[in-house]
Amino acid sequence: MKGERTRRLGLLSPLAGARLAWRDAHAVLDLHAPLALGRLLAELIAGLVVAVVFYVPIHELLHALGCVAVGGEVSRIEIAPLFGGRVLARVLPVVSAETEYAGRLAGFDAGGSTLRLLATDFAPYLLTIFGGVPLLRHLQRRRHAFLVPAALLVALAPWISIAGDYYEMGSALVTAALATAGWDWSALRSDDLVALVAGLWAAPEGAGVTTVTHRLAPAAVVTVSFVVGAVLASATYLLGSKLVPPAPPAR
Repeated sequence: MKGERTRRLGLLSPLAGARLAWRDAHAVLDLHAPLALGRLLAELIAGLVVAVVFYVPIHELLHALGCVAVGGEVSRIEIAPLFGGRVLARVLPVVSAETEYAGRLAGFDAGGSTLRLLATDFAPYLLTIFGGVPLLRHLQRRRHAFLVPAALLVALAPWISIAGDYYEMGSALVTAALATAGWDWSALRSDDLVALVAGLWAAPEGAGVTTVTHRLAPAAVVTVSFVVGAVLASATYLLGSKLVPPAPPAR
């Protein structure tokens, strides 16, 4: 009973999934280390280029699909030309290649629903659970250096987006909870934590902050939202880890 309670609490740790991901990634890199350096670097670089070019548009399209699947509306998906934005714009009218980001779901309407926003944010990370983590575990048993960058990119996507989608998920949950007590901090929801903090610093009145003391409230909300997002990122990896057991330790 005590062991089961400890395991459940571990799922709520923002570091539990990160520690497991580190062990999985280390096991994969350790298995591939004996390959000839030239061959290893060539396959890793080629695999990284292919993985990034394909993952960025897939990620953004899954955001859009997640939004539409729960009844939301999508009006603009930004994908840089480097990642096929111009090609996709010819096929999908909602895609634009004009963007400062590699890719972003810039225009969507969740109808004010927190659950729809969460579904929109989370949809691409189904790839982490059902693709990235199982592939990373598979690469602990077989050497396929070309696939290592894709496995790492998709499996570690929650932490790559810790200040983006996962902060927004955390802030959506925290601000929704605060709203039940009559406190509206919805201005602190964002898919870009860095831009949010910069904006708060430059123009705090935008979030209803009017005094120095009052700055503590949004700071606390942002901090708690970040921690909640980290817990969600950790839980995402842990869910994926349940699908494929880790490779047995080398003897």
